[in-house]
Amino acid sequence: MSTLIPKLGEEILADAKAEAKKRIEEAKKEAKEKIEKAKVEAEKEAETVKSEILERIGIMERGRLSEVRRENSLKILEEKHRLMDKAYQEALKQLKKIVEDKIYIKSLCHLIEISAPQLGEENIKIKLNSRDLQRKNEILKNLNLPSNLKLIVDEKPINTIGGCIILTQDEKIKIDETFEARLTAAEKSIRKEVANILFTD
Repeated sequence: MSTLIPKLGEEILADAKAEAKKRIEEAKKEAKEKIEKAKVEAEKEAETVKSEILERIGIMERGRLSEVRRENSLKILEEKHRLMDKAYQEALKQLKKIVEDKIYIKSLCHLIEISAPQLGEENIKIKLNSRDLQRKNEILKNLNLPSNLKLIVDEKPINTIGGCIILTQDEKIKIDETFEARLTAAEKSIRKEVANILFTD
């Protein structure tokens, strides 16, 4: 009996050790599984965060790129307008020289011959600048208008480099053929084309 007790104690101790070892192994396994799970979740979360950050960076980059493009377009547009303004002023200078030339009267007469019949009336009024009023007889002499069309020269001068304004007698309908009006119309058309080129994708 005395030998049984130590054996029983050893068995209990061995069982306890085995149980303890089993629990430790289970705990280790559970801990390892939790660590792996946490690691997977952490990696997944990190990928999600990374994707979100990259998406935000992408949005910011696209926004900045769009802003840069817009700024560049505006700079180009400003430069185009500056150049067109310069060209407009240069054109005015050239027109001032043209009115000094002999060919100007011929060009003015041609302009009147084309525009006057467009009003569709027999009595037409024409307005000229002070320089052209002084040579109205020369202008009228060189005109080749339909026989039924009567042209009356308004003696009050208009402020223009050259060209004319053609009106009906009651002045309700008019055709502005002054150099400034023609130049402004051309300039507006060019500016519109430039804007379309710059802002149309």
